[in-house]
Amino acid sequence: GERYFHRLAYGVTQLRAERGLEVFHVFDLYEPDAYRRSEVHADWIVPHRLLDGCAAAATNPSGEANASLHFYFDRWSRLARQRERAVLETLLPAFKAGVDMVVRFASYREHLTFLFDTLPCGVRVVNMRETTEHESPMLHRMLSADAERSLLEDCMVRCSTAVRHLQRVPTKGAQGECGGTSERVKTTMGHYMVHATPLRRPGGQDAIDLVVLPTNERATVMDAQALAARFGLSPRELQVAQSLVVGLSKKEIGAKLGISPHTVARHVEQVLRKTGVHSRAAVAALSGSK
Repeated sequence: GERYFHRLAYGVTQLRAERGLEVFHVFDLYEPDAYRRSEVHADWIVPHRLLDGCAAAATNPSGEANASLHFYFDRWSRLARQRERAVLETLLPAFKAGVDMVVRFASYREHLTFLFDTLPCGVRVVNMRETTEHESPMLHRMLSADAERSLLEDCMVRCSTAVRHLQRVPTKGAQGECGGTSERVKTTMGHYMVHATPLRRPGGQDAIDLVVLPTNERATVMDAQALAARFGLSPRELQVAQSLVVGLSKKEIGAKLGISPHTVARHVEQVLRKTGVHSRAAVAALSGSK
């Protein structure tokens, strides 16, 4: 195809752009006899039966092709060539519109994903087919830090489902648009507000849901004794957990408590196992540390 020609310096892309062609046959770019004598014709075109090639290119404003659609026939045929060109010319407007939509949404989604990942709250993006398209790192940290994460998950699903329902069922005077829905959920670790709102894709595509899960300002701060009682931590394990929260290394914890690094590692393993989390950041979240 086009990449092979370009790699061998036949310049399909440049020639097409120079001639301003959107639908073209290979003979619009190359003199027929010279093309049939070429290396690419002998080594690639003939063995793969890619004869009488016609193509349509969807270009951007600078004239570069974002995508191309190729038809080939297994023998040289003027009739087939005319038919291929007619089909491609008919398909070209729809093909260009589709490619433009994909390119614009890819850029749009890339910028949104970066934005979501910088927010100080958890974000989950769900499409209208109920498929999760993106989850922010903060959401992962929040869920991993709460032993009752299933309550948060269930709440997010309810909010997302409600938004999808409002999008599909028009309301009087609103033509199916909605401003979103919110729900509060409480766990022993904190109080949360889950808010789901529709997010329109460019070009009038179906909405996708934006589900945001921030902790509110009244999140419960669990003191040391409550933390030990809830998870069954021994006095030594509680000391290790508190040291992890303030950022001490295993070596520093050992020096502080007068125990070996090996013993510290064993206590850390027990703390993580009992609390059901996987990192010191999650332990800090459990304890309410900021």
